Amino acid sequence: MGKKKTGKHQKKANELSIGMYDPLKLKVRRAGAVIIDWYVASVLAAIPVTFWLRGGENIHTGSFELSTYGMEKGLIFAGIVFVLAFLYYVAVPCFIWQGQTLGKKICGIRVIRMDGNEVSLWDMIKREVIGAGIVEGGFSVIGTYLRQLLPLFGFVSLFTPVKYLSYIVTVASMIVAMFDKKSRAIHDKIGSTVVVRAL
Repeated sequence: MGKKKTGKHQKKANELSIGMYDPLKLKVRRAGAVIIDWYVASVLAAIPVTFWLRGGENIHTGSFELSTYGMEKGLIFAGIVFVLAFLYYVAVPCFIWQGQTLGKKICGIRVIRMDGNEVSLWDMIKREVIGAGIVEGGFSVIGTYLRQLLPLFGFVSLFTPVKYLSYIVTVASMIVAMFDKKSRAIHDKIGSTVVVRAL
């Protein structure tokens, strides 16, 4: 589990990083971190295609669709992507960089619990897997490949409606974050987390 810092100094620092930081700057930094993290996660998701599934063939847009490979290889591809995304979005912030992915580290922000403590493994699973990946899913590698499982299991007609629904929920989450005084999106509320500047 993530390290807990309950000392008065740490809690005061976290309160300052939440309450005395320009909300506009925080939103801009969050947007920058999302773009960087989306790019890094997409590169990680491309690893199985680039180095294994395609062999010597050229890589094209269809190379990243699970249905291209059939059930067995498609499930292996999805499994590899989910493991890599879990490591990047959940394990790294929880065990290595104290609430930061590479994007958040570059942009000088981090995720903490609402009580001011460091995030735990369960906090990050709720935030990133359940919140960002399943509930929102619009700009999440986890959500993208979860949707791609639908045609693989024969639910072709559900793919497009679920895709658009995930985009709608993701945009709604952005709007919620814009008007929330602590810039908390839906996945933050699910994970009981808040994004603050890194001190």
